[in-house]
Amino acid sequence: ATQALAKIAITTNPEIAFPGQRMLELVRPIIKLLKIEHTALENFEALMALTNLASISENVRKRILKEDGFSSIEQYMFEEHPLLRRAAVESVLLSLSLDLEFIKDLNLENEERQHLNNLIQNNQIIYLQYRTLYIIRNIVKANKQLAIRIVETELMDILFALKEIKDDHLINENNRKIASDIIEICLKYGIIQQNKDHTIKQENETTATN
Repeated sequence: ATQALAKIAITTNPEIAFPGQRMLELVRPIIKLLKIEHTALENFEALMALTNLASISENVRKRILKEDGFSSIEQYMFEEHPLLRRAAVESVLLSLSLDLEFIKDLNLENEERQHLNNLIQNNQIIYLQYRTLYIIRNIVKANKQLAIRIVETELMDILFALKEIKDDHLINENNRKIASDIIEICLKYGIIQQNKDHTIKQENETTATN
């Protein structure tokens, strides 16, 4: 049952699927899914679910730390499986908002510490993408007029491109989903529209400002 909830946390906005206290209560069971004896897919889904949950608020991030989430995530940072390793690093960077200075306080051997340092540095672009997209999504969600200002800039072209990129070295699934969320919000506002070819085009200025 918890694995099913993890899938929901990945594919649905946690604020909608698990409003209020429910989101905090979900943290512990998701962390308990992180077990080496579980399949790679199960662990990957748990890591991504934690990433999405923690991206919502500081309270969720604090709950993850309180439930000893970091020690559970930490073991996957050195996994040979590339998806698990990347998901774990993203959980640290994106969810727990840790920086390179934090590594100094971890109980790691020098080789492990250097490896983690390299992993985080290599994922800085993903982190910067996330913070940028997260801010844009918050702006667009705030109100329609702010969303119109975004639509009128070149940012929309970038968002459309990010949504279509399949290379995970350029953008990961989590960031791709945020870009899609921004586009969906603009569609609901009616300030962009989908044409017959299923590509999105900006409405004319008169329509957008009405």
